[in-house]
This record gives sequence, structure tokens and C-alpha cells, in this order.
Amino acid sequence: MHSSQNGLLQITDGQQRLKNDWTKFTRSWQAAKQQWHDRRCQQFEREYLAALPPTLGRLTVALQELQSALREAENELRDQQQAR
Repeated sequence: MHSSQNGLLQITDGQQRLKNDWTKFTRSWQAAKQQWHDRRCQQFEREYLAALPPTLGRLTVALQELQSALREAENELRDQQQAR
């Protein structure tokens, strides 16, 4: 396996783990809010958690762009090697 393919697999694996961990966290947070739903909870959610979904969305887009760039570079290198 080429190192770029390994890198692509690591990015894909990381994305999937992040998605799974975020899903688990969201479930846990919803359960915690059932017991802890006061002003402090709302403040915590507003100050620390509200920014996470948009940030994770931007991270996902950036990782997809990185994967695309790596694939493109790999294809260009393969084409150059085949042209020799």
C-alpha cells in the first residue's frame, strides 16, 4: 500500500471515529441534561458546546478537501511515473 493510500485510510478512519464519538457524546449530554437542566447547564451549553457542531462541520469539510488533494496528487504522481 502506498503511503498516500495509508494516509487516506487514516483520515477516513479518523473522520468515522470523530463522528461516532460525537454521536456518543451527544447522547450522553442529552441524558445528563435530563438531570442537570438549570441556568449553569444552559451557560455551559452556550459557552462550550454550541460552537462544536459548526467547528466539526468545518473540520469535516477540511478533511474531505485534504483527501481530495491527496488523491489528486497520487494520481498525478502515478501518471508521471507511467509516462516515464
